[in-house]
Amino acid sequence: MLTVAAAPPDINRLQPLNSGPASNQAVLTTPSDEDTQRNNKLMNKLTHLLERTDEKSSDLKQLSPKQRKAAAKLIEQTGSDIRLRVRQGSKTIRYLKVADSDKRLKMSTHKVLTDEVRKQVAQDFLSEHKALLSINVPEEEFVLFSQNTDDLGYSHLRYHQQYNQIPIWPSDATVHLDSSGNVSLFEGTYIATPSRVASTPVVTADDAMVKAKAAVPDADNATVSQAELIYFALDDKPVRLAWKQEVNVSDSSRWLVVIDALDGSVLTAFNEVMNANIVGSGTDLLGVKRPLNVWNQSGKYYLIDTSKKMYDKSSNPPDGDVKGAIIVVDANHNAQGNDGSIDLFHITSNNPNSWPLSDGVSASFWFIKNL
Repeated sequence: MLTVAAAPPDINRLQPLNSGPASNQAVLTTPSDEDTQRNNKLMNKLTHLLERTDEKSSDLKQLSPKQRKAAAKLIEQTGSDIRLRVRQGSKTIRYLKVADSDKRLKMSTHKVLTDEVRKQVAQDFLSEHKALLSINVPEEEFVLFSQNTDDLGYSHLRYHQQYNQIPIWPSDATVHLDSSGNVSLFEGTYIATPSRVASTPVVTADDAMVKAKAAVPDADNATVSQAELIYFALDDKPVRLAWKQEVNVSDSSRWLVVIDALDGSVLTAFNEVMNANIVGSGTDLLGVKRPLNVWNQSGKYYLIDTSKKMYDKSSNPPDGDVKGAIIVVDANHNAQGNDGSIDLFHITSNNPNSWPLSDGVSASFWFIKNL
């Protein structure tokens, strides 16, 4: 994991240069010694950050100057090194935490924790670090869809992304809070706030449904769900305004199809029902796109590989009796109980080619590769 150097403890909070009372007339002033010293320290810090990036990990170098400055500010605020991973295509943050175990990304000042308080802490974190996250208006663009607190008191708030109130698909970002309500970890599969993208479709929803049906084999008698207008944002491909719909052919053939809302082309189409091995992909801890074999259950994808000869086809993944499959799970910060047991959770995604946990992708790919 990339470690970014900590700011020296004597660096002051960043402030605008020559701040003072407003004036109706522009006045040229010479920066004070304090201003010059502060700027020199900031530049030295940013240079040091880049120098600390090793040759095998170029995550920090992928950040924009604005993001680098925001990373330096976060280090200053937390008083700790930070560890981060950058999504190669979109240059967004897919993993972020502090290196010191006794520090947090954001400390909570609340003595009583409720779901609303946790929600506000997470939202404040997203807003305070929007420059690093490359999100213009987090309170509008990140939409909370799931919030839960585990047995250890850790809370996990999951967000979908939207722009101009149009969902961005696929997207999934999570803010993790510790038992004291402090932000301990951020993980995300999302894109930077789009710019200069269309918001009015040329292709109608009805036409998109017809095109979606035509893209699916043996779909003459299929039913098509109402088309949903989305921004299609997969990996490093340009963001496209699109229509997303399901084409239901039979119990074993239910396709998700995305049609470009401007030119009517098929952006993606795949069967959501698992009746054979599904090939997906994901970005691992090294930032490399890896091929994966995954399990599909009603449009939800699991890091379960059933492609090996040892797999017993009488099995019932994901939660039934499973024999011979390779299953990657996540402890989700849970500790081992006194009886030696530990709660484990499936790693899931709404797209077989985009996964929220890069360490899960690494585990799946490298374990299977060396099997």
